[in-house]
Amino acid sequence: MNLALEKLYGMERDRWIVGIDEVGRGPIAGPVVAAAVVFPAQLLLEQAPDFLKSIRDSKKLAPKQRCVLAQLIKKNAFYALGAASVCEIGRYNILQASLKAMQRACAKLGQRLGVKAQDKMQDKMQGKMQSRAQDMIPSWMPHAYLIDGRHSPSLRMQNIQINPQKIKPIVQGDNKSITIASAAIIAKVARDALMEKLHAQYPLYAWQKNMGYPVPEHLKALEKNGLSPHHRKTFAPCMKFLV
Repeated sequence: MNLALEKLYGMERDRWIVGIDEVGRGPIAGPVVAAAVVFPAQLLLEQAPDFLKSIRDSKKLAPKQRCVLAQLIKKNAFYALGAASVCEIGRYNILQASLKAMQRACAKLGQRLGVKAQDKMQDKMQGKMQSRAQDMIPSWMPHAYLIDGRHSPSLRMQNIQINPQKIKPIVQGDNKSITIASAAIIAKVARDALMEKLHAQYPLYAWQKNMGYPVPEHLKALEKNGLSPHHRKTFAPCMKFLV
């Protein structure tokens, strides 16, 4: 994986590219989680840290690899998470809930970038030294937004509506874009941690292993124990257990 897509959509030293992806459309339990990630373009173009070579589709990484990469991504990039609950999945359907999670992640990323830009301006006025990441902040609005999949959600950063022409859906983007793949890794690690916490409350379904996916062990537990509050009742494997 290289930076070809980022460069295609205009990445330059002062033009940053956001990658957005979601995790958790396939499970029958738990929320859908999205992440938005933006690396300082200078870091990617001029320094190219070694860990970037290991970034790939999160599904192709072992859990330990994902966790290590997630920490390195967080250290070198700006990121934010968004989620849509099981109730929202039932109310809107999984596609619309996934898009809402992406919108929330992007909005939170906008808040972080805006705050960092304000901090940088204040520090410059006060003559303070900048950290490396802060010193790389451009005019804080990114240049383009790469979305994994076929659909283009409407996006906002803080109170600013993003021009739809800047939003680029990329089919199999987590196999093609470092920024999208980085977002998928962070979202996957965050969602897995959440499912492990839910397992502690509802240990009958082995969510710490299956992460809510409809594997045979999970389906057998449903047959034996029925639905939990965190099961997606509009999904076919769960519907037959509704009273």
